[in-house]
Amino acid sequence: MLASLALISLLQAPAMGADGLTLANPHLTHGALGPVRTGKDVKPGDTLYLAFEIQGLSTDATGKATYSTAVEVTEGAKSLYKQPARKYQEFLPLGGGVSPAFAMVDLGIDSHAGDYVMHVTVTDTATGKSQTIKQPVTVAPRGFDIVHLSISGDAAGLVPIGAYAAGQPFWVHAAAVGFERSTAGTKQPKVDFTLSILGADGLPIVKQPFSGTIDKDVPINATALPVNFFVPLNRPGTFTLQLTARDGVGKGSSTVSFPITVVPAK
Repeated sequence: MLASLALISLLQAPAMGADGLTLANPHLTHGALGPVRTGKDVKPGDTLYLAFEIQGLSTDATGKATYSTAVEVTEGAKSLYKQPARKYQEFLPLGGGVSPAFAMVDLGIDSHAGDYVMHVTVTDTATGKSQTIKQPVTVAPRGFDIVHLSISGDAAGLVPIGAYAAGQPFWVHAAAVGFERSTAGTKQPKVDFTLSILGADGLPIVKQPFSGTIDKDVPINATALPVNFFVPLNRPGTFTLQLTARDGVGKGSSTVSFPITVVPAK
């Protein structure tokens, strides 16, 4: 079921003099630092991100913290995957007592529908204290869906961003899975993507959305159709981005919406 699984710590901040270890504010997101997912459903072929905060990591006089992480995914009483504890060493120069982190699970395209629990355990190796987050998730039945939604500051999707300012680079990345192919000719799919920007009233700001079509040069063994859109953030405000994919062969459709707040450039 699980193609790969990794735990990655980001933006570490020290917890000087803390009395204990806490894992706080767990929530599912679209991509690293990305929009919060609504609900706990994920789709086969998608990537599941669990964001949380490590609070109370001990540090030495230089700001160095050492800890380990372990991850397990279960279905009922059955363990499907175990990542043994891995040790990390971080230098935490900024202070603040909070250490944002996330766990990432790639779901195979053939993942079966069902209810699962993702267990993430963090251990402070200096104190021996451990804490575990248990995050339930539901894998939905396989179908035509939008997956791998994420936001980045570059076209390649390598620089995740979680705060948005007017004038900064802003890219929306996603992929379509579960598409069908033509039974004749080159056996190509035909998937149309549109990205609409909605205002506070829920209506499109401009009449013509961003759009694109994938209908050629798709390898016969491809199971996902990636797409990205550059969205100029030209003014502050609160908006909703609505991404829709339509399968022109199989006639299915899928839509994902998420809010963003653009702050003034300073």
